[in-house]
Amino acid sequence: MSKQKRLKGLPTTAAHLAHAALSYASVAQLVHTDADDQYIANVALPLSQLISFGFELGLKAVILHLGGTQHQAEACGHDLTAAYHLATSLGLVWDDERRLEACLGELDRQQAQFVFRYMPDTGEMGIPNFEKTLPLLMHFTGRVHDDVGSPLQVHRKHIPPADLGSKP
Repeated sequence: MSKQKRLKGLPTTAAHLAHAALSYASVAQLVHTDADDQYIANVALPLSQLISFGFELGLKAVILHLGGTQHQAEACGHDLTAAYHLATSLGLVWDDERRLEACLGELDRQQAQFVFRYMPDTGEMGIPNFEKTLPLLMHFTGRVHDDVGSPLQVHRKHIPPADLGSKP
């Protein structure tokens, strides 16, 4: 039985994706917390991939939550910038969009170069600044999880900017 057939029919809802996004973000945060520079250098690629998955699933949760279709979310593939633009076209508001777009763009460049598949020397890949990226990811996925999971949320389409000056 092919993977496609086994997965067909499984529910993919905004709430499921939001939970998965927060899970990836939480694992990335755990890996990074209290790690020394040598350890981070050794796990930089997997850590970057966890961050990418967190953003990807969070953006796809927003797409579904704001009325996008499963087909639209899937059509974005792993292209974080495309998913972000689709989410904003559906009503996502993020006050610090330049910072978020820059972060997503850097992760997209890694994806386009197959960095996660072929694991080049980390000096060649341009590792994201985890000190800035992780708080942004944690804030983004936390807000998505809260907004998607709360039917009483008044401003469902507004996710405030991250405070990148402190850890979440």
